[in-house]
Amino acid sequence: MVGGKIEDGESPIKAIRREIKEELGVKIKNIKEFKDYNYNKRNYKVFIIRLTGKPKPNPQDFSDWGWFTEKEIKKLKFSLNCKKRLKDYFLTGSGLVF
Repeated sequence: MVGGKIEDGESPIKAIRREIKEELGVKIKNIKEFKDYNYNKRNYKVFIIRLTGKPKPNPQDFSDWGWFTEKEIKKLKFSLNCKKRLKDYFLTGSGLVF
């Protein structure tokens, strides 16, 4: 999961577009708001996105990364409440993919 903070004067959509470009080196083709989460007294806005090309993760932002199935995700450890967010996505039946 890619994440980041909203900068002053920036909308959540502009922030996610900027973060994806910085962290993955690609642009967003489509974006859809998924759900808001509160964790440790902070609000996290989650989006489902489709990229314009193949991601090229910035090594400063990722020590490791990959594509995982739902079954594989269940075995992995995540920071914050990322696993909960992924489980919620799979519970939708992946109907938010566009």
